[in-house]
Amino acid sequence: MLALGFGERGSIDPAISLLMRDTGIAHLMAISGLHIGMSGTLGWLLARALQFGLPEKYINYRLPVYCGVLFTAAYTVISGASPPAVRTFISITITLALRLTGKNWHSWQIWMVCIAVILFIDPLTILSESFWLSAFAVATLIFWFQWLPGYSTRTLWRLPLALVHLQFGIGFLLLPLQILLFHGASLTSLPANLIAVPVISFITVPLILAGIMVELTGWRLAEFGLWYLADRSLELVFRVLAALPEGWREGDSRLQWLGYLPWLMVVWWRCRHWLCSHFIIPVATVLLALPFWPRKSQGEWSVHMLDIGQGLAVVIERAGKALLYDTGHAWPGGDSAKQTIIPWLRWHHLEPQGIILSHNHLDHSGGMKSLLQAWPHLQVRSSVASPGWLPCSAGQRWRWQGLQFTVHWPPDNYTGLENNRSCVVKVSDGRFSMLLTGDIESAGELALLRNATQALNADVLQVPHHGSRTSSSSALLSAVRGKTALASVSRYNAWRLPSRPVVRRYRQQGYHWYDTANSGQLTVNFSSGDWQIKGLREHISPRWYHQRFGEPDDKG
Repeated sequence: MLALGFGERGSIDPAISLLMRDTGIAHLMAISGLHIGMSGTLGWLLARALQFGLPEKYINYRLPVYCGVLFTAAYTVISGASPPAVRTFISITITLALRLTGKNWHSWQIWMVCIAVILFIDPLTILSESFWLSAFAVATLIFWFQWLPGYSTRTLWRLPLALVHLQFGIGFLLLPLQILLFHGASLTSLPANLIAVPVISFITVPLILAGIMVELTGWRLAEFGLWYLADRSLELVFRVLAALPEGWREGDSRLQWLGYLPWLMVVWWRCRHWLCSHFIIPVATVLLALPFWPRKSQGEWSVHMLDIGQGLAVVIERAGKALLYDTGHAWPGGDSAKQTIIPWLRWHHLEPQGIILSHNHLDHSGGMKSLLQAWPHLQVRSSVASPGWLPCSAGQRWRWQGLQFTVHWPPDNYTGLENNRSCVVKVSDGRFSMLLTGDIESAGELALLRNATQALNADVLQVPHHGSRTSSSSALLSAVRGKTALASVSRYNAWRLPSRPVVRRYRQQGYHWYDTANSGQLTVNFSSGDWQIKGLREHISPRWYHQRFGEPDDKG
């Protein structure tokens, strides 16, 4: 009720949040256009009732409209003026203002004007997933009712059929956006929304709005009764939802384009192409399913340094398989694996087969538990002794997916500091290579150079200890003789990493410097003839706003 009335979702039980996600009703449990619209409707109805007692000269259609906008503004403020509520208020105000001009504005024109005004007032709204979900949900409704408006009937089944038509359309056409934002879709969203939307829209939300109004009057008994009825209505909804079969299905990037098939089917049906072009849908389906076709690997492999903040998580990928070097950090209630690594692996349809844990600091081992819960069969190799884990010590060599792995540090029974116990591993395909160093510091680097039995030279170097001054000695950089340095650091971190002298040292020795703070995720693609590096913000998914937040030399 706090979420519905005031947009406060922090106290919702995780199990309830998971149930809402699995049944596709999470959109209802927040301040949204539905609730703001209900408050505006309440204001309009009160004004209409008031007009029955007013002189004839005060009776006009504008007064209820103004009263509805006033109630909308009041509820937006009472609910905490969350961004979705403010966007809804702006949209309602713009829509009514356009209608009051007396001109015949088309639905698409109103939609575009509302989006333009919202982005003009707050350009950073473009970063909000909820904004795009709301905007495209409205666009979906406009498209659906224009292309497949349904059939009018005057029977008792008119309203239920209209609701089924509405929910099916919005669920059918929002598949691409759901897959893109949530990496999955709910198969039970249609029955769940058919149950939850009417109850929450016409019973729960009005009771909550009435409870808020009665609370202002101080009538405690009526207030208690309204909250009680609202609570019972929600309990009824969640009992029914809990009885539904589990409907959430994870998806990956291969499903993204296939999700556009419903839009093509609507256009195909509405334009009656099925009468003369029976092959369009089969051909479109084959084209959209191309990502599912297996592709032969021609020696390519990739290394991805994920953008997980102040920590380290590197994914080595080849032929649809993955090997992880470190697992990011952890915090109360979450970790990098749950937040980033696991969704990223599933979205890219990669099967993890093992983990190399450099050392036991939380910013490198924080996601280990979640990864082992998701894939219990993962083989773990580390310099940290633990039951069931393989050791990671100097001199070890193994092959994985045709790649050669060589451990250069630490030696057996090494008793140095935790950072200097980092497992230093070189990955090579015989022509190109990358050196993974964890958090090894200068003392460990010098010992590594004295004791290494194999050449350390590599094309790409993972910057030790996130670019701290205690690491990346000139001796190590000279021994590696690399071309590119990759550092995993968070933007505006408390340690002001990477250190400017360290970055300068790399550049003086001829390295090209990249870090996740500025480039986001970093990907190195190796092929039989060459290799190239791509940053998420510059190459993989460039956006105008990626380069507007902080200068490269500004570390906060």
